[in-house]
Amino acid sequence: MTTEIVLLRRKHALTQTELADLLGISQKAVSRLEDADSGNIRHLRLETAFALQVVFGKRPGQLFSRLFAEVEDAVMGRAVALDRTLDGRSDRATEHKRALLTDMVRRAANQPLL
Repeated sequence: MTTEIVLLRRKHALTQTELADLLGISQKAVSRLEDADSGNIRHLRLETAFALQVVFGKRPGQLFSRLFAEVEDAVMGRAVALDRTLDGRSDRATEHKRALLTDMVRRAANQPLL
């Protein structure tokens, strides 16, 4: 499967070595990023993710949409668990937590399809 990074790199006629130079990483690291079946993107350095955004103008969640969806699902599952622990509480801290959880659900629902 061709990844978004491969498509963008090819669109701009960049070699893996040229992209690696722009990102400040090795060509081998670019190859791992482009491997759709690789678990290596789970360990992507934040600096590299931001560098990809600078180069291609796309947020990491757009470049790695499947991983983003997996992470979002996991976080939202933990949010549901936190919400359950707040049942029966009405203090100020709980109100702030519930507002955050509500905002998380709103943002997830408004995510454009990647």
